[in-house]
Amino acid sequence: GESEHEGFLAHSVLVRNETHQEELPAQTLVPANWNRQLVILLTDEGKAGLFTPEGSPSETTAALLQAGYAVVGVDLLYQGEFLKDGQPLT
Repeated sequence: GESEHEGFLAHSVLVRNETHQEELPAQTLVPANWNRQLVILLTDEGKAGLFTPEGSPSETTAALLQAGYAVVGVDLLYQGEFLKDGQPLT
């Protein structure tokens, strides 16, 4: 899916490894002034870590977008969409 926000486009994607038939859910944010460079931002929260709880870009994400970088967040094992109830494992 794709959605337009103030200053950037957001794309929800699946990163596929066809050899091992694996998929990772990811979020790509592309600023209007994209410099053709990309940062993969890994957080404890997975792709949700790109945003504040209110839904706006986090401080780090916003700074990267402002500098012209596209930002990608991904849910790795036991993060985000891999959690049944959305709660981290204890």
